[in-house]
Amino acid sequence: MNILASLKERFVYMLVINIMLMVVTTSSAWALQCKYKTENSWSGGFVARIILTNDGPTTTQGWSVTWQQSDEAKIIQSWNAKLSRKNHYSATHTRWNRSIEAGESISFGFLGKGDDSAGTISTCTSNGEPSGHTPEEEDRPSYDNERLYTHAKFPIGIAVTADPSNDRSIYALSEKRKTIKKHFNQLTAGNIMKMSYLHPEEHQYNWDDADKLIRWAHAKKIRVHGHTLIWHSGYQVPEWMTNYSGDFEEMLNDHVRTIVRHFKRSVVSWDVVNEAIDENTNCWRNSLFYQRIGPEYIANAFQVAHDVNPKVDLYYNDYSTEDGNGAKFACLLELVDGLLADNVPIDGVGFQMHVQIDWPSASAIASAFQAIVDRGLKVKLTEIDVPLNNPWSSVPFPQYTSLTDAADERQKQRYKSIVETYLAIVPPKLRGGITIWGLWDGDSWLLELGDRQGVDDWPLLFTGPQDGPYKAKEAFYGVQEALMGADYFRQDEGL
Repeated sequence: MNILASLKERFVYMLVINIMLMVVTTSSAWALQCKYKTENSWSGGFVARIILTNDGPTTTQGWSVTWQQSDEAKIIQSWNAKLSRKNHYSATHTRWNRSIEAGESISFGFLGKGDDSAGTISTCTSNGEPSGHTPEEEDRPSYDNERLYTHAKFPIGIAVTADPSNDRSIYALSEKRKTIKKHFNQLTAGNIMKMSYLHPEEHQYNWDDADKLIRWAHAKKIRVHGHTLIWHSGYQVPEWMTNYSGDFEEMLNDHVRTIVRHFKRSVVSWDVVNEAIDENTNCWRNSLFYQRIGPEYIANAFQVAHDVNPKVDLYYNDYSTEDGNGAKFACLLELVDGLLADNVPIDGVGFQMHVQIDWPSASAIASAFQAIVDRGLKVKLTEIDVPLNNPWSSVPFPQYTSLTDAADERQKQRYKSIVETYLAIVPPKLRGGITIWGLWDGDSWLLELGDRQGVDDWPLLFTGPQDGPYKAKEAFYGVQEALMGADYFRQDEGL
């Protein structure tokens, strides 16, 4: 009996030691540390992130975090993680950031409403998968056949090439027409509704190309946004207008009046004036129109367009105004406030959103949208594209030479963040719509712009063969998921 007792005691002792070793090994191998950090806060909102650091000796493969905000705070947008938006909140890895190398850190972020940005982390754990495990590709929800625009109660638009002589136009490529018809319910003509196309001579207007596009769009139950009545760019200002010696102000007013009247029954909104701001010259771009008339040409154009068609939405449109606190944005507010003070009939502001993958921040974009919303104006995202390579980055250009899985996912999260910010900040009645500036990556205007010439990039939502069929990228699903999330939470909150 003493021998049996001794063996039993030794067995129990060894069992306890093994269990202790397993616990020590597990905690060492999967040691994650999580830190909550507030990035920015303002009255009624905040941006924060949670930083995960792998203090263990091996690579983690999958992670999850749970935390709690105060009762006064509510998270409305997240990036770089899959989030369940119920307090307590929980976040898990995405496909591209599930692995954390030993000694390395990653982070995910979120935008919240409310004055309290202090979060309390409850758990910070790895999924415990062995190092070297290759996870299966995560299954995508079965909504590939759904139409993108059906997830929004505002226009989801696309810019198109519609010059019949262009071999990349929608008339030349049936796959373009097929994809556009499926996923978009608003069109913007890239060029053919600009000044020099519609009004090439003083007494001559060329309606044919624009009318053809509008007939095609209306046959597919797609609406048209007009772009643009007045734009300074030299190649788009007709030569006769540059040399005009008569009453320039009345000539320009008549230009606006004639075009808006022609499209009165067929165009639902207009970029009335495009890119009139220059933050380096006392806010006003020294354009032909400014030189001949002064800043009043902007108010004149809005008033004339409204007088012709009081039902059409009228926007001021510009680029690099989405940073929310820069000099150009300050100029935008000065312009808008001046128009509103003079009772000029402006309906909204178009943010072109030619953003970078890492600029501006989500909080800066939110601040820009909020300022326009606070003035009771509509917000329209008119020309979105998100290149992966940034010539102005501190990281050597180009940062990507191929569309890797990580790059694809990063771009997805950026598109998703932009749309979620739009939905979070802009109330339904002020949502003018979202337009992507082109369909297929290879047709993007950015590929021929400045330092980008000759450098591969993938700024849009679709890839695939140049003539189709076109394949939706992760960026497409980022937009779709943001819109679907808005649908879900609208139903959940009884909105």
